[in-house]
Amino acid sequence: MMCEDCFQELIYKFPTQQNFEDFENILQEKCTEGKISVLDMHKTDYLSAFDSNLYFECRTCKEVWILNTPDYAWRGFFLPVDKAIEYKKESNKLDEKRSIGCLIVLIIIAIAIIWNYLK
Repeated sequence: MMCEDCFQELIYKFPTQQNFEDFENILQEKCTEGKISVLDMHKTDYLSAFDSNLYFECRTCKEVWILNTPDYAWRGFFLPVDKAIEYKKESNKLDEKRSIGCLIVLIIIAIAIIWNYLK
């Protein structure tokens, strides 16, 4: 449940670094105004120290959001927890499919090289 004090739109990726920085400014303003608070997940989830997720809670509707920061080709996101989990699972599935596709291509290339070598 989203309200006017937190955010009305879901951000599945930040197209540019400038978009991310503009969003950070808006988020910082909401935190300064007391509409959003930062959650310290490191106290309950020790593995969270190894990822690039920051957790925020709207003080009005209690929605918990995850900010995943951009890193090179990965463009990050800002989503409620349930949507973030779903999005990350889908993203991982796509990564697995790409990895399998690359592996198949490498196997075909290896077979072609071996075939040419044996001729």
